[in-house]
Amino acid sequence: MTGRYLIYTPWASWQDQKRFDANWHKFLAVCRSLDGDGLAYEVQFNLTSENPNVLITACGTVKPRRVQSRVR
Repeated sequence: MTGRYLIYTPWASWQDQKRFDANWHKFLAVCRSLDGDGLAYEVQFNLTSENPNVLITACGTVKPRRVQSRVR
């Protein structure tokens, strides 16, 4: 499996704490999900262009997640 995830970061998001936090949390959620699936991924930050973005490229074979049983 190979996939790309592009997250746009508005140029002035660092001035708006809510937008900055939302973009940062989106980035972390994608990375955690890829890691949870056992995929290797590479991150490229392009913050100097007119449309700043973060590109995440993932590859590998998805490993099934373990289902945790509830302790009673």
